[in-house]
Amino acid sequence: MFGVAGNSMDEILKKIIAEIMTNGEEYSPRNMLIREINGCHFRLDNPRNRIIYNPERRFSLTFALGEFLWYLAGKNDLETILYYNGHYDRYSDDGQTLYGAYGKRIFGDDEKCQVDRIIELLRKDKDTRQAVISIYNSNDNRNITKDVPCTCTLQFLIRNNRLNCITYMRSNDLILGTVNDIFSFTMLQELVANEVGVEIGWYEHIAGSMHIYKEHYELARKIFDVPLDRVYTMPNMPDNARDKFQTLLKNEKIYRHNLSVGLQEFSDDYFKDLDNILKFLSYKKRGEKKLQEEIRERIIKNYVGVIRG
Repeated sequence: MFGVAGNSMDEILKKIIAEIMTNGEEYSPRNMLIREINGCHFRLDNPRNRIIYNPERRFSLTFALGEFLWYLAGKNDLETILYYNGHYDRYSDDGQTLYGAYGKRIFGDDEKCQVDRIIELLRKDKDTRQAVISIYNSNDNRNITKDVPCTCTLQFLIRNNRLNCITYMRSNDLILGTVNDIFSFTMLQELVANEVGVEIGWYEHIAGSMHIYKEHYELARKIFDVPLDRVYTMPNMPDNARDKFQTLLKNEKIYRHNLSVGLQEFSDDYFKDLDNILKFLSYKKRGEKKLQEEIRERIIKNYVGVIRG
C-alpha cells in the first residue's frame, strides 16, 4: 500500500509517478502492459487546487468542465461527450451511448437521484456514515462491455463542520484518468457542500490498481521532471450553485449546437468564467478567431493556459 498527501494535484501526480516508476510491477490485463501499484491512496488537502498546470500533462479544463456538466445532466449519450473528447467512441458498445457513464448512474434513472438522497441524509444527520453514492453495481460483473465503470463509490462525511469525500476506484489510469476524475469528483464534493451549507474539507482517493500504461512511461517521466511552480485555488462556489449549473447546462447545449438564442447571463464571476470557457470552445470549433480572442480576454488568466479543444 502506498499513500501520499499534497496541497495540489500537480504535487500528488508527481509523487505517485515516482512511486509507480520506481516500485511498481508490470502486468498485462487485457494484453496491455502496465506498471502498477496496489492499494494506492492519496489525500488532496485543498480540493479547490484541482487543476493540473504541468505543461507536459496538457490538462484540458475545457474537457474536464464538459465532462462534469455531462455528469450533472445525468446523461449517457456519446454525442455530447464527443464534442469535448473525440476519443470517447472507442468505449461505446453501440455508437450512441456509454454503458458505464457516471452521470446517468449518479444523477439519472431514479425519481430521486443519488445526489439528492445523500444531501437529504447529510441535512438530517450531520454525522451520518451512510451518505454513499454507488457507481459500480452487481450487473457490471455480468455484462460484456467496453465501458466497465472504474469508480465504485464516493462517500461523503461531515466532520468538524466540513464535508470530506472518499472515493474508491477498482482501477485508475494515472496519466489519462486520475486528473479528470479528481476535477469532477471534487466539483461534486463542493456542490454537495454548497447544498448542505458547510465548507468543503479534504478529498481522499483510493485505487485498487493505480497504473501507467507502457505507452505513457516516457510521458510520465517528462511530467515528473517538470518543477512545481504554480498552484491556483479555484474560487468558492457561489450560493445556489446547483440552480446556476442548470442554467449553465442550458447555455452549454446552445454553444454545442452553434445556436444563438436563449443564452442566459451570469452576474457572478465564478459562473461567468465557466460560461466563457464553453463559449471560447464553441468559437474555436467554428473557426471564429476574432470572437475567440475577445472571449479569451474576459477569462481569468489562471484558466486561459489550460483551455484546449
